[in-house]
Amino acid sequence: MSVTVSDKGKQDTRKEAAKLFKVPERKLRKIKEIEESKPEAMEEIEKGTKTINEVHRQVKVEKREEERKKDTERIKTIKSPEEMFKEIKFSTIVIDPPWDWNDEG
Repeated sequence: MSVTVSDKGKQDTRKEAAKLFKVPERKLRKIKEIEESKPEAMEEIEKGTKTINEVHRQVKVEKREEERKKDTERIKTIKSPEEMFKEIKFSTIVIDPPWDWNDEG
């Protein structure tokens, strides 16, 4: 069996494993993500109670929720524009008064 080496000199083992076991490379990638983030779900997949796609979808939803929570906490620490402008001193102020266009011409 030949070994594929990428341009960077690293061996592409996932690709080779996919060829060896005749499984799509994407499926191996999903399994790896599941094992890393939710290893207890592998039992459900092995038993056949859930598919790889179901568990992977669930993992993605949980990751998104976690990111939303982090973003919510991050937003709480950000000051409002009014608060920021009170602290900042500007060297130039630009004023654009409304123009009366009805008196032309």
